[in-house]
Parts: sequence; C-alpha cells; structure tokens
Amino acid sequence: MQQGKVIYIASYLLPMPAHLDKSLLESEAIPAMVQEGQVVPNISFFDQRGPVRLLVNEEDLEKALEVLAT
Repeated sequence: MQQGKVIYIASYLLPMPAHLDKSLLESEAIPAMVQEGQVVPNISFFDQRGPVRLLVNEEDLEKALEVLAT
C-alpha cells in the first residue's frame, strides 16, 4: 500500500472473511491491508480476537466500497 491516509472500511469477527475481501479488492487493483485484533485469553480457555479490520488508501475508498457492495 502507498503511504498516505489509510481508511478503515470494514470490520469482521474472524480473519478469514477479511482476507477474502482483501483478495477481492486486490484482484481489482485496489491495494488493501488486514489489521487483526489482539488475542485475549478468556474464561472458557479459548482465545478471542478483537475486531479484524480491512483498510484501504483514502484515494481508493469509493472504488473499494463499490467492489465490496457487489
């Protein structure tokens, strides 16, 4: 991704859907990045992730939203 303002465009509970959408955007020549949440131990002994976010450059925002909407 280019340096500049990066915009958060979507949030996911799990990383897999975020990475699938990232691949979709990249197939349309839109650079994207996935920012995964922190792993936190919880009372049931399973790890729970925080929100997983999909990020794009500000100049690609409109096109990225169009691609994800289809």
